[in-house]
Amino acid sequence: MGALMKDYGTCLVYNRVSLAGLILLILGGIATFMQSTLAPSPANTGARDILFHLSFLINLGSALLGFSGFGILTCLAYRRTLRHIDRFGHVDKLFSERLGKTYCCLRGMKLAMQKRGISR
Repeated sequence: MGALMKDYGTCLVYNRVSLAGLILLILGGIATFMQSTLAPSPANTGARDILFHLSFLINLGSALLGFSGFGILTCLAYRRTLRHIDRFGHVDKLFSERLGKTYCCLRGMKLAMQKRGISR
């Protein structure tokens, strides 16, 4: 279980769409928390407006994470490619075609190839 979580964390960071979504989600959560702690006074109106617009980051971050499947497809492609390399010693064209041509699959395959020191 620990190795799976480590691989998932690595893939989540390596997949730039998932990473951007995670960062935006965290920033949006902080902005929303800060917005709720501000006292409703005329002096804080500008700050409240800025924080309101920053809370949009939650929606954008959630959309990016959802679009990238929370990095799960990257992790599956990564682990599958590692097993393939360990078994056959290389990544052939047939394997890469069957794995998929989506961004997430390609990122997972590239990460596995880098880990094993294989170039295209």
